[in-house]
Amino acid sequence: MIRTLFLIPALFALPLHAQDTQRQSMPSAYFALKNQGGAFDFDEADWRAAVAQASERVYWKIDRDPEMMKRVHEVAASVEGDAPFAWLFAVNLRPDQAAQFDILLDNLLENDTSGQFAGAEFVLNGPLCRVIRSADTTEGPIHYIAVVDGTPERSACYGAFIAQVLENPQDYQPVAPKQIAIDADALAVQAAMPAMSLATADFIVPEIWQTERRAQIREGGTTFAPGEMIMLHAVLDHVGRDLAGTPLASYEIRLDIEVRDTNGTVLGRQDDAMRFTGQPVHSVPIRDDYFGTGVVTGFPLQNPGEYELLFRLIDQNRPAEVGTLEIVKRVVVN
Repeated sequence: MIRTLFLIPALFALPLHAQDTQRQSMPSAYFALKNQGGAFDFDEADWRAAVAQASERVYWKIDRDPEMMKRVHEVAASVEGDAPFAWLFAVNLRPDQAAQFDILLDNLLENDTSGQFAGAEFVLNGPLCRVIRSADTTEGPIHYIAVVDGTPERSACYGAFIAQVLENPQDYQPVAPKQIAIDADALAVQAAMPAMSLATADFIVPEIWQTERRAQIREGGTTFAPGEMIMLHAVLDHVGRDLAGTPLASYEIRLDIEVRDTNGTVLGRQDDAMRFTGQPVHSVPIRDDYFGTGVVTGFPLQNPGEYELLFRLIDQNRPAEVGTLEIVKRVVVN
């Protein structure tokens, strides 16, 4: 089934990461980062910065849902090869505790009465950086990464641990059973696909889409009243998937928008106006429509006139030369 999203640039412009050219391959390591609130949440910006410096591609998910974390573990265990997996919890000390950083963490282990750190050990020590490895659980060992909030050492600590996992994969092997069904051929199918292409692109009735999620083509054609929502529904083929063939597969398409006059002069432009993201239906083998995706976007134009609208779609999971598509539509505002 083709998934369709509804987003409006003025309301949902998301400054997400740029195209990741490594996504055409499977990750070399998997990380599940469990947020628990407050001082026990990861700083996503610092983690992203650390991942960007990694020598190899890693897959990561920050979430509070333990089931999502388990799914990352299960996929890491089920994919071909021996990719390592690390389950991480965050411990953020306050800046005023930096001077006593080592003492506080030593006391944490020595005075633990809950049994949470029974048999635990420090596996990484650095400036304002400690990683505590707990005893094995049914999900494998849990790693507590302790840092000081708001310091540059935090991102450096994240990066040091990522490097340690990549350099010592034998010490971080997943323990979940290989029970997740995965289509190991999906990535090869994706690599051999032709360029992203357009199946259909129509202006639709906004009210029907918003209430029924049904793409009904509007009777007014390409003529709109000033301030009326101009809503475009497009169906795309050959859209790439990150982790293709696995239950974690996802798509991400960047949208750039230009509004021009009939002479081609650009009147307005918004790069990275939004990101279309979602997950395809998982099946093994993958379905015939697995790489199809529907997208919906809309915005009003206030001033009467004739305009040329350009919608540039950039697939974040495929090389730019086969993952970029432009849709051009002429409209009249009257």
